[in-house]
Amino acid sequence: MGADNRRKHTRVDVSFQVELYTDKGNHLAAKVRDISFGGTYLNYNIPRYGKLEVDSACTCKLFVEGSEGPPIVVEARVIHASGTGAGLEFIQTSPDDFNRFKDYILSQVDVPQALLDELNRSATAHGS
Repeated sequence: MGADNRRKHTRVDVSFQVELYTDKGNHLAAKVRDISFGGTYLNYNIPRYGKLEVDSACTCKLFVEGSEGPPIVVEARVIHASGTGAGLEFIQTSPDDFNRFKDYILSQVDVPQALLDELNRSATAHGS
């Protein structure tokens, strides 16, 4: 089974800045390559402290285009890392930031209802 078949959420191609703060106290500026309700893939220059560690926790500040107010803050876990990029799984965010995040993703697709349906199926599967 290919990686795309295991994904729970549809990826949306986007490009915006993100600041990543690792559980070891490191800071990294990166660019989001694609994003979904479940996570994101980031591109970055090789950090001076080396690649991110798989399974490490981090806090992401998402500077999405057109968003009012402060950056969207999401707690995440590194699920894949190389010297130039990383895949993150989103763990939690505040209800307000989730709503801003959801509005942003839905604004980036031609058929937002399909993503809403996907999100609702995921919430039902997790008992939310």
